[in-house]
Amino acid sequence: MIMDKTKIKKVENYLFWHCKRRYDAASAMSGILGVIINLKPCCCCVLSENNLRKIDLTRLRKILAKLDLKLSFERKLSNDGGILSLYVSKNIKKSERLKELFNSLESYNYGDTARKDINAEIGTLLGYPQTAINYYVRYVESGNLSESHKERVKKYFYYAHSDTYQNKEYKEYDERLNRALEKYSPRSTKVIRKKYPNKRWLD
Repeated sequence: MIMDKTKIKKVENYLFWHCKRRYDAASAMSGILGVIINLKPCCCCVLSENNLRKIDLTRLRKILAKLDLKLSFERKLSNDGGILSLYVSKNIKKSERLKELFNSLESYNYGDTARKDINAEIGTLLGYPQTAINYYVRYVESGNLSESHKERVKKYFYYAHSDTYQNKEYKEYDERLNRALEKYSPRSTKVIRKKYPNKRWLD
């Protein structure tokens, strides 16, 4: 796959300029890059308005369009001010669907069958391995977490890895994203690796 590093760097620069916290920019960039390399059908970047410089979403939409990316967004009030959620995909229907699904979670209690089904679809839209989605729905959604789960969170971070298939999931998702970050977004890579020094990066 031929990637336009200049266009990708413009996205990264835009995020680092508008996010007051470097990690917020790096985290958003990792999700967007996952969509660019076709690892993820969609991504969701949740940002606190208090930690943003005035952001021009029309401008961001134009920058993303240069990479054939579509942007949906939503603003919500919170106790800390406001939350801006960015939904990015190559297919606007998928980004709108992801937004709809996240909103619908609020209508159900943890452990409800409908909530589990919603989380399963969210995981698919976010491109996570099926074994990890199954693990999340069965254990994380019900709050039935082990000590080994907490260690895996420190080791992998991007999503909830299963115990049995964690290495396979790493190869299928994490390693591909980490390699793309090192190649196309070294600035974001440096920030992520500094914040999570115990994260499994590249074997």
